Formats: sequence, structure tokens, C-alpha cells
Amino acid sequence: MPLLRRFSSSFKKHKATPNNKDSANGNLTPVDEADAPKQNGTQAGSSVAQSLEKTKDVHWNSSYNPPSPPAAQEPVAGDASGPATRKDVENIFQQFAQLLHASQRPLPTQSGDGQYLDEAKPSGFLADLKSLGLKDVKTVTHMLEDKASGKAQDDRKLHMEEIMQLIAALPDRSANRVELTSMLLDVLWNSLQHPPMSYLGDTFRYRSADGSNNSYIFPKLGAANTPYARSVSPVMVQPGALPDPGLIFDSLLAREDFKPHPNNVSSIFFNWASLIIHDLFQTDHHD
Repeated sequence: MPLLRRFSSSFKKHKATPNNKDSANGNLTPVDEADAPKQNGTQAGSSVAQSLEKTKDVHWNSSYNPPSPPAAQEPVAGDASGPATRKDVENIFQQFAQLLHASQRPLPTQSGDGQYLDEAKPSGFLADLKSLGLKDVKTVTHMLEDKASGKAQDDRKLHMEEIMQLIAALPDRSANRVELTSMLLDVLWNSLQHPPMSYLGDTFRYRSADGSNNSYIFPKLGAANTPYARSVSPVMVQPGALPDPGLIFDSLLAREDFKPHPNNVSSIFFNWASLIIHDLFQTDHHD
């Protein structure tokens, strides 16, 4: 036991001396006053004072840098910690308005997948003018003249076909194209005859397959296996020898030069349209 005490005291003295390896490098080892050997109070105090005097000429070689103070953070827009700006308030009201608009919007039933269709913005009047030419200006003039006169249109002037060409030349998103299409459909509908669905019951509701019941006044006129009869009394005396039917056809219906229609529309187009809307589908007048 006395040997261990002497060894520990000598080790502490060696550790506290400034001539060790750390002191040679300029780094001092701190000395704990509680572990230093104390024979009396004066010796401990004097050893501490000597150590402080020797440290005056020692240069510290330390690489420790104190941390810099944190920089002040700027308030973030929309953050509760910072003041709210006018733009933040406008964004909140705009989001609230969008929510109200979406709640009142009808459900998307046209797409089939539950998504809303993109609403295309209609093109302006300048875009319509760029797609038109000098020929379309004449068409608009004819259309205004026919509208102002209030009279029936002459199909031989092909004004309706010119309107079709004008509508086809307009852009797809043109608002004027929709209005012209609706006006054209009204003109087409009003130009066709709209007889009542039935005069004398179901018998005259449809044309028969044999050609009968085509007229409620003369039901058998034009029917199969019946002689041809005129419904208009002649005003001129008929000759005794009737002309050849082929000669009559060539004289009245044949044409020497073929003139194609501007829109490739057949001459029986309107009669065929009347047959479809009145006999096949029974179109309602309100539709």
C-alpha cells in the first residue's frame, strides 16, 4: 500500500510539470487542484501561481472557432409567424370562390369517365374575317337581302348552298358559325312543307307500298295496276296522235351540258329530306 501511494503521487507530479511533451508543443494540460499533492495550504497555492505565470509567454495553438450566431429568418408568405399581405388575402378569397363555383357546377355526365370536358374559348370576329374571302362577302349580302325581303328564296340562285360554304370556311370555335348554322336550319325547315300527320286517320298516315294513299283527295292516284289519270283539266285540245314518250323526255328533261352543283348536292335533296323527317322519323315540330 505505501508503494502504490508513492507511485500515484509521483505520477501526479509528473503530470503537473510544464516540461512534459504537451508543454513542448505549446499545449498545456489543465491541472486539477483537488488531485494535486497538498502538504500544506501554502505549497498548493504557490504551485498554482507559478503555473499561471508560465502561461503568459505560451502561445495557444487551438483550431476551435466559436459558432456564429444564427441569421434572422425572413417571414415566409402565408406563414402564421409572419404578417399576412394583401396578396395572401386575395388568394384565400379566390380559393373560396373557386370552391363555391365547383360546388354549384353540374355533374359531368357527358364524358362517361366522371371528368369535366375542357371548355374551348370561342374565336373572335377578327379570326372569322381572316378565314373569309371576297366571295363570302357576296354571300353575306345575299343573305341579308333575303332576310330583309321576307319572301321565299329562289333555289335556282343557290343562296342556301353559298351559306353552307361560308359556314364551312369559318373556324371550328367560331360563335358566328353556331348562329349561322341555327339560322340555316330555320330557313331549311321553313322552306319545306309540313303537312299534318294525319288527315283521315291511320290510313293516310303513311304512303303505301303500292303507291296508294299518296293523296287524301285522290287515294288511288299513282297506285300500282291503275291507269294514269290527270288531276288537272287540259286547257288545249289534245292531238289525235300522241308523241313518243322518249321524245318528250329528251325535249323536257334531257340536257346537253352537265353543270355540277357547287356543293355536290342532288336536285332531289330537299324531297329526300322531307321524306326522312316526315315519314321515317316523324320529327316533332317543336324539335
